[in-house]
Amino acid sequence: MQKILTSLIHHTHRRWFFFYLTGFILILTLRLFNIHSIPAVISHDEIYYPAEARAIAVSGHDPAGTWVPWSLTSAHPLYAELPGLVMTPAAILFSDPLLAARITHVLVGSLFCLVLSAFMYSLTENKYLAAITFGISAVNPWLFQFSRMGFDALLSLFFFFSGLTLYLRLPTYKKLWSLPFLFLGFFQYQGLKVIFVPLILGTVFFEYWVKTSLPWQKYLSLFKKRNTLPKHIPALIVAVFSVVLFGSYMVRLSNQAAGERSTDLIFSDTAYTTTHTNTDRQQSLNSPLTKVFINKGTVLFDRFISQYFESFSWHHLFITGEPLRNPFSVWKHGIFYLPDVILIFLGAVYLLKHSDKKYHKIGWYLLFLVLIAPLAGAVNAKGSWIMFRSSLLIPTGILLISFGAWFLYTQLPRLVFALLVVLYSLFVARFFFLYFYSYPIIGTQGEYFSERIVANYIERNPDKKIIVYASEPRFMFETVLVFNNLITKETIASITTAYQEKKYSLDNFLITNTCYQPQADSSVVSIVNRATPTCDGSKTEKASTDTAIPSLIDSGAIYRLYNDSLCSGYPLGTFSHISTNNFYVEKLTNTDFCSSFFTRE
Repeated sequence: MQKILTSLIHHTHRRWFFFYLTGFILILTLRLFNIHSIPAVISHDEIYYPAEARAIAVSGHDPAGTWVPWSLTSAHPLYAELPGLVMTPAAILFSDPLLAARITHVLVGSLFCLVLSAFMYSLTENKYLAAITFGISAVNPWLFQFSRMGFDALLSLFFFFSGLTLYLRLPTYKKLWSLPFLFLGFFQYQGLKVIFVPLILGTVFFEYWVKTSLPWQKYLSLFKKRNTLPKHIPALIVAVFSVVLFGSYMVRLSNQAAGERSTDLIFSDTAYTTTHTNTDRQQSLNSPLTKVFINKGTVLFDRFISQYFESFSWHHLFITGEPLRNPFSVWKHGIFYLPDVILIFLGAVYLLKHSDKKYHKIGWYLLFLVLIAPLAGAVNAKGSWIMFRSSLLIPTGILLISFGAWFLYTQLPRLVFALLVVLYSLFVARFFFLYFYSYPIIGTQGEYFSERIVANYIERNPDKKIIVYASEPRFMFETVLVFNNLITKETIASITTAYQEKKYSLDNFLITNTCYQPQADSSVVSIVNRATPTCDGSKTEKASTDTAIPSLIDSGAIYRLYNDSLCSGYPLGTFSHISTNNFYVEKLTNTDFCSSFFTRE
């Protein structure tokens, strides 16, 4: 009998092992599919990290030569401290620049599905619920998209939930293995630092709450018994660690680059507060209570509450996402699927109505995560940004959706549940259709894709001197460096000089934001942004050139080329029309490159 039971246990373990192994391979394969062409852009918010990773790999410091990872500060106010370091192994291992830029997030996004599954199992000890969480997270629109881009919010959430899972799952002092993950998570996305302390402290309290049935007033008595005190030391270390880490960061903030972003907080935006206070008072009748109900405090509170609840926009979460703020994502689809509205509701009902009180506590814990998720967006003067600042809502929502799916599975006949799975799959299929067939074109709106074209044009003309007139030369410079894989041991010194002097040139190209001066030397190619004026004060006229890099959305010229010799010899159309996936730009022949992404005006 013992042999039979042992055999069954091993068989069950093998079955789950192959389930997760097969699932992970499928998830990883899907996330790698057409990774060089979709997304077709690397936006300005993400282009710096692969450049920094490559610079660390060849020199140990950032591209400007003024920062090293162990300083635990950010090299630039716009970016976080350690995403570049996390991406450095990929920069070392892969010579393919796009793969090096994206493979870290592909792996992290794929592993995050496993982490969320393990987190669910740590909460419930239910293998089937964990498997459902794995499946739901595998197809979640936000998690899929962020797995193929280079943003730091995904890295923070991955390390946070990895650390929380280890904390909840491991006994006594082994819980301290969570600290390296929490540490790495803290130094990823800047916005999620706001929720770091409540997230950790809330999880520590939740664990005690689940393991005990004491009234809340008697929790302090747990620490009075000498024989139990050693058991609480790991929890105390983790809790104190979170407070000390956040506190030390705040103390050092004024002396580092990220300190400049403190002006982005609503508490620092005194101009907004003063203006709205004065306006509200001017638009009110005189009253002794005017200063009581209309003052800087009430204006600040109204702004906080307004932005806080913007994160719960059903329209953005389940229908359209945030199209105006995210030109790099699928515009016509929410962060979740539309049926997820029902599943989240059912998941909440299941947790609160469950006969096991442990599930009630899980429900309150997830509600706590939902309530703290919008804090980063609520205190930011630039407004809430669900896909980033409130991104804790995504893994929390996935957990609630999983509970809702499990509730349906336990309550409905198998045939009915199977039909609902098919219906849900149709929504999933529609998202993937939009992503792979509509988003490739829509995602090129703006200048990001044209910058990739400029970078590849430079690479195809190594013997030509090229001057690029860009509105933001640093971003264009980083785009050229990343896509053309130009950060090497041989070039890092020149690149460092370019950053420090803000003269963005290397080898045969120069990037500037000065006015356009026509070149007397006809061998010099000028690539001029449409907003760049000529040095005599007029705007560049399309009559003076016949080659342009157009927008794929409306065919309007984004850059115009002067003295072009690469594409001018090919038959070019007067407007752009892309019907096939030619977005792996670097692999195209000159003919396909020019005919696909250049027009003749």
